[in-house]
Formats: sequence, structure tokens, C-alpha cells
Amino acid sequence: MNKASARELLRQFDFKALFLNELGWDDHTGPLSLKMGEETITLEAVAEKRGMAAYLCPMPGPGNTYDYPTRCRIEAQLAKCVREHLIVYFDANRRFQTWQWVKREPGKPI
Repeated sequence: MNKASARELLRQFDFKALFLNELGWDDHTGPLSLKMGEETITLEAVAEKRGMAAYLCPMPGPGNTYDYPTRCRIEAQLAKCVREHLIVYFDANRRFQTWQWVKREPGKPI
């Protein structure tokens, strides 16, 4: 992996190129809609590697973010469809991003 290139792709919010070109993951596409109470949140698959999938989740509006409990609910809903995954949340202005991955071990809390 070229660290300088990976950093630049992160700055550009070019997650597809980061996963496919720099990290060597496989292409994975398609939306996944999750029902969250009255709201539907759509995640976009970007890449996968050996059963681990990466999803993008745009946050609601510029400068807005999902709070921690909401991100946990999103993750729990996604886990029903895809057990091993990570989620990259990003704001509409593409100024900040939050990455979420849950470690799952038998007999231990997540």
C-alpha cells in the first residue's frame, strides 16, 4: 500500500479507489436500505474482502452526524444482513468521516 496515495484518497473521500486500488479489496456494489423507525437509511456497498464488506453511509445534511446510539442501531440492523462489515459515515460537505467496525468474539460482548 502506498501510504501517501491512501491518505490522499481519504482526504478526497474516494473510498472506492482506497479499498480497490490501495487495499486490494474486491468490488462490491449495490444499495442496502435499513428501516430505522420512521426513517429509511440507505447504505452503499463499496468493496468486500473474504466475507468482510465495506459500506458507505451519508449522514443527514451538511455538518450533521449520526450520534453514537444511532450509529449502533444502524450497525445492528446491518449485522442482520451482513455479519462482518465496516461502515464509513460521511457528511454531505465531505468534511469529516467516522469509521465503525465491531469486533465479534464468541462469548464476549461486541
